[in-house]
Order: sequence, then structure tokens, then C-alpha cells
Amino acid sequence: MFWRTLVAIDGSEHAYTALRKALEVLKLTPLARVAVLEVIPAVDPSFEYVPWTSRTQLEEAGRKRAKADLDRALAILRESGIEGTPLVRVGNVAEEIIAATKEGNYELIVMGRRGTNPLKELLLGGVSQGVLQLADCPVFLGK
Repeated sequence: MFWRTLVAIDGSEHAYTALRKALEVLKLTPLARVAVLEVIPAVDPSFEYVPWTSRTQLEEAGRKRAKADLDRALAILRESGIEGTPLVRVGNVAEEIIAATKEGNYELIVMGRRGTNPLKELLLGGVSQGVLQLADCPVFLGK
């Protein structure tokens, strides 16, 4: 049984599928604490964006998307009778997932195997790979 679970989402269907599959385990511990995390990648300050979009606008768009993603994940949890706590962080996705796991003393990480950018994963290594390498707790990868 896992008393403290961190569900990392990115808006991809893989993330929501992983959450739905993990519900079978999460429902076994009715008093478990579940947090749902979305990490917004930091806006690179050295990159010049198009003149009609500011860095602030890009960050706000990321937060707005994260809120919608979190609302969807929390609704999935509520349908199963589980309350979740939303978390948003900004930075390197894998590193922020690990930092949140350590800070919250989570015993299990749930996440999708593939994210929203398959080409980037192929070239640079995926977030799930990074989390698997850095995690000190079990990681449930759904696909």
C-alpha cells in the first residue's frame, strides 16, 4: 500500500491513462494522500520570442494550460472517491518531479510513459527516463 502518491501529468492521454490504471491501487488505501503535479517548463530567457508574445504571456499560457490539465486529473480522482491536491512547479520537468516527491515524502510516482513531445523524447531522452533514473521510490509508468 502507498499512503502518499504523486501523480505527474502533462496533459497527454498517456498521463490520464496512467492515472486511471493507478486508481486500482490508490483505491485500496482510502486514507491515502494523492497530489497531482504539472511542471511548466521554464521559459528560456536567452531565446528571442516573436515580438507579439512576451515571456510573461508564455508563462501565463503555461499556467492556464496546467490548471486545465490539473482540473481534469482531479475530476478523474473525484469520480473514484479520491480527493487530490493540485501542485504546479516551474523548471526542468524530471528534476521538479523528483524535488516535489522528496519534499512531500511521496512513496509512489505515477506518470505516463510518453509525453506531449515524442520527437524531443527520442532526441534528448524522455522525462519518464529521467524520473526513473533519479527516483528513490517506485515509479508507475502507464501507456
